[in-house]
Amino acid sequence: MTRYFNIFLTIVFILNFKAYAEEVFCNDATIEDPPFYISDEYRQGDKIWENLRDIENHSKVSEYIPRGTIVHAPIELSEVSYAPNYRIPVEVVSVPSQEWENDIKGTNRSNQRRRFRHTALTPKGLDRAKAGSKGFLDRRALMPAGKFTFFVKNTMPLEKTPSGRDYKGLPLTLKMQGDEYVGQNCCELSDEPQCFFKYTFQALSKDQVVLEEFNINPLACQLLEHIQPVPKRKEIDSAVLNIMAKLGEEYPGFGIGEGIETDDIKLSGIRYLPEHKGSSISRIHRDYMVKIPLDPDTDKGPYNSFHYKPDDDNSSDTYLQPESLCAFTEVLKQFNKKCTGAGCQVQFGNFYHSPSWNTHKTHGSGHCVDIRPQRKNSDLDVSLNYNTTNTGRYSREKTKDLVDILVKAGGSPIYFNDKKIKGVTPLARHSNHIHVCFKPERQKVKDACRKGL
Repeated sequence: MTRYFNIFLTIVFILNFKAYAEEVFCNDATIEDPPFYISDEYRQGDKIWENLRDIENHSKVSEYIPRGTIVHAPIELSEVSYAPNYRIPVEVVSVPSQEWENDIKGTNRSNQRRRFRHTALTPKGLDRAKAGSKGFLDRRALMPAGKFTFFVKNTMPLEKTPSGRDYKGLPLTLKMQGDEYVGQNCCELSDEPQCFFKYTFQALSKDQVVLEEFNINPLACQLLEHIQPVPKRKEIDSAVLNIMAKLGEEYPGFGIGEGIETDDIKLSGIRYLPEHKGSSISRIHRDYMVKIPLDPDTDKGPYNSFHYKPDDDNSSDTYLQPESLCAFTEVLKQFNKKCTGAGCQVQFGNFYHSPSWNTHKTHGSGHCVDIRPQRKNSDLDVSLNYNTTNTGRYSREKTKDLVDILVKAGGSPIYFNDKKIKGVTPLARHSNHIHVCFKPERQKVKDACRKGL
């Protein structure tokens, strides 16, 4: 209702002052309706998709639509809708990359543990929704755009914002005033004025400071085809922004969806795993997580790191909650500065492991990482026990330096059996690896992520 009243006032103003107006006239306004929606799921359990029902027959499922798809609800579709009021007719604007979905599916090899494969498996015979697909979604599977932050991908054809900032990698949010969207009502002057609403977007720094505001009609430009929506929550926003900033320093051009390739490494972009809400909706079984960027061919990670013994070919055991991954990324960054040469590669193993997998039950929080002890002069992918095997290769000095950085970054508890290293606690079966957790509520973890060490 607010939208149409504002447009009415704009038309009245134009008709009264047409002689003095420009070709397009705009006035500041707010509006209740979001410019678009992000698809979620409703009672699909741990699936990363929702049913898209046939536009001609809402009782028939025609395609599956991945979570994180950008859709809008055209008025013309609503006017011809005969579906129950809990189903909304939508048109798909853009979908997440197929690589993201394939990564979650993991490998098809029978001897590999496909940890998240079940979340991406879809009913046989259903095609994946694509841009231009139309159908019905349960309104409870639609999230308004105001609840998200949007990262501009490197594929964005427009290079600069109106003030000249580089679009690529830039985080954007929609400006809100209470529950309404801020923007402008605009009308093109003609015999029959055509009116539309321009929404105000805010470009943010990594510290979530507004750098710039600009007004656009997002459905009338290419922006929505080149953005990655991320749930707009203060901690997630801050963590993802800072992960991007840290990796961007070491690997210029690193993108949210696209990685980077150098002479030494080919890093994937940031992959994400949606939260598992469960059938009760109000209960979160698994929080939103992100995956550390890795070279899929060598298992090398950022800042001279290496992922050993992956659970499967797609390393589905390398997801952490965003704040935890951000702090761990800072640890890798700082240790890489301090330790150079042979024996300085940080070799990490499992991150998140669901307790239901019956392997690493202490990794169910999405906060914890396993790390091998440091070596004296070799970066070989070989297990190293600090006191019983390969003792001539174990470097207590380098391991101590790593533990010192883990402590500064808020790592706690830190389990490792070398009692000569301050800051660790002995625990059975922890002679060949360090177990450390970065709990997001710890101030040191927050500081390591946001401010660095």
